Amino acid sequence: YIMRRHHDLQHRYGDSPVVVNSCRRYFEKNVPVVEEVLEARHFLCGHDFGLADILLVSCLDWSSIYQIELPKNTTKYLEKIRLRDAYKRAFKINYKDLVL
Repeated sequence: YIMRRHHDLQHRYGDSPVVVNSCRRYFEKNVPVVEEVLEARHFLCGHDFGLADILLVSCLDWSSIYQIELPKNTTKYLEKIRLRDAYKRAFKINYKDLVL
């Protein structure tokens, strides 16, 4: 969100390349933790899709928009979630003009 705030919404919140770059580095530093979890599980927490997955997928979608490369397990996870009907409906409502 902070990346979006100071990049895409800079007309409202102000431009800050330093903040955007810092957020990118932070995300890239922490994605290996997610990658490791997804190597052993189908979902982030437990055996079922949950709130943590919704939050994670939102971040992963934005990483795609900002062209941040994701590792193998994380990419497969995101592709699987994007096939869900509920995801498709929510995406269409929230991102009418965006194509991933």
